[in-house]
Amino acid sequence: AQALGEIAVRVSGLRRAADAPAVREAGADAARLVQQYRYLPGDDGGLLFQARFDPAAVEEVLRRAGLPLWGQERPLTLVWLAVQDGTGRTIATADAPGGAASLLREAARARGLPTVLPLMDLEDQAQVRFIDIWGGFHEPVVGASRRYGAEAVLIGRVERLAADHWRARWTLVLS
Repeated sequence: AQALGEIAVRVSGLRRAADAPAVREAGADAARLVQQYRYLPGDDGGLLFQARFDPAAVEEVLRRAGLPLWGQERPLTLVWLAVQDGTGRTIATADAPGGAASLLREAARARGLPTVLPLMDLEDQAQVRFIDIWGGFHEPVVGASRRYGAEAVLIGRVERLAADHWRARWTLVLS
């Protein structure tokens, strides 16, 4: 049932897709929708459950739930994210182990979106500054994005307003 809920989120793109009554109802008998499953070693030493669902059956469940269906083809998206968290200003990078970069990667993975973050190496630093992303100056950001070969560029800014309250602004540029 949990795996079906995750697939519902990935196929519909909606965070709360697993809570739809038709999805929860199908989850009670989710085993009948599974074509194949296996257990893989997890990072924590435990086991990771991997399941392959019947695509037509999953689509039918989502249609009954009135949820949208995303296509299989999803563009590689380069994400430029400026973060102001009260302790400083940063740009989320490809090699950042935690924080905003980690949360962004996890959210994209859960929805099946192929994403990449900038390297912020010398080439990127020469073209893009924090203020370009933060201030909505998209020309230098889009220009610096060409080297990554991404089909879409997502430019965002995230600001911490209080301990657990954030404000974000996003712009998607399709090429």
